[in-house]
Amino acid sequence: MLKACCEWFSNALSSAGEKGYAVLPSHRHGRRMFLLQSRPFDRTADLSKLSVPGQPGMAVAIMVPLDFCPRCGRQLLPLVNEQTEAFDAEAIRLSPLLTE
Repeated sequence: MLKACCEWFSNALSSAGEKGYAVLPSHRHGRRMFLLQSRPFDRTADLSKLSVPGQPGMAVAIMVPLDFCPRCGRQLLPLVNEQTEAFDAEAIRLSPLLTE
């Protein structure tokens, strides 16, 4: 389990794949980083009823890289470097949520 810098970050880490905001560990561009993910729907929602033929698709998730915790302001790279094994394990476990 990943250590968090504050209660908000801990809650966001445990919300991966749910509607709303979550924080996910990731390996992007050759480095470890946390991503802030926003989802308009739970990942198990049936989105087929929302699609309109001939119209562009809907974003299922939006992700933004984080350098600092949005709540407490702690720099996140030192937090990542303190727990690389746990970070890598969580990044692998949650990687399907990044490709949906």
